[in-house]
Amino acid sequence: MPSFKDLSVEFDVGSIYEGGIKVFLESEDDLAIIRDKWFFNQKDSLSFESVSDVGGGSGGCLKVIKRVKKFERDGRPAFGIVDRDALLQDENFRDTLWWESDDELFAKSRPFGESVHVLRRWELENYLLRPSAIRQWLKDKLCSPNEPNLDAADLLNHERDFINLSCISTLAISKAKTSPSEQFGRGKTGQALTNVIQEHLSISEGEMGNHKSKITAFAEENEDPEKRWERLNRMLDGKRVLYRLSDHFNNKFETKGLNLNLFGDRAIIAGYVKNCGTIDAELTETINGFMNG
Repeated sequence: MPSFKDLSVEFDVGSIYEGGIKVFLESEDDLAIIRDKWFFNQKDSLSFESVSDVGGGSGGCLKVIKRVKKFERDGRPAFGIVDRDALLQDENFRDTLWWESDDELFAKSRPFGESVHVLRRWELENYLLRPSAIRQWLKDKLCSPNEPNLDAADLLNHERDFINLSCISTLAISKAKTSPSEQFGRGKTGQALTNVIQEHLSISEGEMGNHKSKITAFAEENEDPEKRWERLNRMLDGKRVLYRLSDHFNNKFETKGLNLNLFGDRAIIAGYVKNCGTIDAELTETINGFMNG
C-alpha cells in the first residue's frame, strides 16, 4: 500500500485529550454533521475531532490515518472515519476494493487498519440523500404547509445524469487528469452531459460506458425504488448530486431568487435526517463499535 505506507511521522497531534476516545474526521463539515447533529449524545464517551487546519482547510483522509496511527503508537485509543473515495487515491484499491459491491466483504477489508472505518458510500454527503429529510427541508425552505411529493423514485428519475456525473471523478483519476469542480456540467443533461464529460476528459464512449456499468451494477436486480436508491447511492458522487438536485428544485419550484442550495445547507439537512430517524445504520453501528472498543 505505497500511497499510505510511508506517511510522514513528523506531525505532532498537539491536541488535548479531554476524556473519551478520540474519533478523527476529515473536515470541519464532517464534524458539524457527525458530532453536532447526529452523535452529540455520545460526547461523554467519544471526543470527535477534525483533522483540518483552523479555517477548515488541509484536512482529508491521509491526515485521519496519520493521526490514528500516531495515537496508536502512543498507546492511546483512537479511531478514524474516512470517505470511501479515499480508495480512489490509492492505486492498490481504486480498481479493486473501490468497486466491491458486497457490503460484508467491503467492511471486512479494513484497508487502512482496524481503527479506521471506510464509509461504504462515496462520501459523507451521500448519507444526507434521504428523501424524507429532503422533503422536510423543502417544506421549510418553501414555507409550505405541506411537504412536497418526493420519494426515491423521483430521485431515480435523475439516475442517468447522477451516474454520468459520478464518472467524472473516477475517470479523471484513471486518466491522471484533474477532476473538474463539483458544478461542472450544470445546465446539461442526458447525452449533452455525456458529451461534455467525454470531451473534457478526452475519453471514448466505451471508456465512459465501462465506468457507468460498474456503478449501475451496485443497483442491479433492485426494482423497488427505495432499495435501488439505497444501493446506487453508494457509488454516486454526493457533492455533485447535491448540486444537481439543487438546480432541479430551483427550476421545479420557480423560487424566484430563493436559491435552494442543498450543498450549502448540509448541516441543516443532517438535522432533518436525525429528526426523521434515518441516520444510516452503518454509522450508528460504527459509532457504537468505537464506544465498545
